[in-house]
Amino acid sequence: MRRDSQTGEKPAVFVAVFLVIFIFLYTYHPQDTTNATSNANAHAIVHTAPYKTMLFPVSNSNEMNNNASMNVLYEGVVTDNKPFTFVLIHGGSQSQNASHWLPHIQFFSGKGSLFAVDLLGHGNSTHLSKHPTIDEHATHLYTFIKSHILKSTDSKQLIIVARSFGGGVAVSLAKKLETDIKAMILVAPSVPKDLLKLSNPVKSKPILFFWDEGDNVVSFDKYKVLEKTFKQSFLYKCKGTYSEKELWKSHTPENEFVKEFHEAIDDFLNNLKTKID
Repeated sequence: MRRDSQTGEKPAVFVAVFLVIFIFLYTYHPQDTTNATSNANAHAIVHTAPYKTMLFPVSNSNEMNNNASMNVLYEGVVTDNKPFTFVLIHGGSQSQNASHWLPHIQFFSGKGSLFAVDLLGHGNSTHLSKHPTIDEHATHLYTFIKSHILKSTDSKQLIIVARSFGGGVAVSLAKKLETDIKAMILVAPSVPKDLLKLSNPVKSKPILFFWDEGDNVVSFDKYKVLEKTFKQSFLYKCKGTYSEKELWKSHTPENEFVKEFHEAIDDFLNNLKTKID
């Protein structure tokens, strides 16, 4: 009888243990920890780079319906203490878009207003059957700046910020805007020689060049030509050390040397503000 009694108790023990385990698993949610981390990271990203977006319609002759729109990230407002408006232009590779500037949006918006564009064929802008030329990109931006920005912004304090292929777009844009812009900030710019036939108002614009002297995409040697073209050129030169697989980083010094990039811009802008005052 004693053996039967012990045998009869085992199922009850197993049931009790099963219930305890079931209740524990039901009430414990390990995914909460993951969500907390994810939410924390998402909050950090939003805090670091807050922005709003809009679609700006542009006329494009390459499309049959002639309808296209340019996606624009924007943030910040112009005040007496934050007098600058920045238009940010990304590079030309297919993966490039306005999000390239996310590490810098809080920095720029802290000095005024910014507009970071997705060039047509990139990001959330209209993707075309044929890639626009540099001049066509510049024309789209010119229309946007003239009709949207300059109506509410002091044109003397408009600054074009561009990198790589976007540097060529920026110079083409400057030729169209001329006296409407205050200065340019160009990161390892790729500027075709035919674009360097400039009017005196454009040649006289203050320009900050930011370059990694080991750039394996746009050689730093090209700075010599640009320095001769622009009468007020300022250079911040850096030098990164990269493995063979990471040599591409030499072409994105603004994201590899964020602190130095911001400090160089601070010095540049302080010089501009002194001239404005």
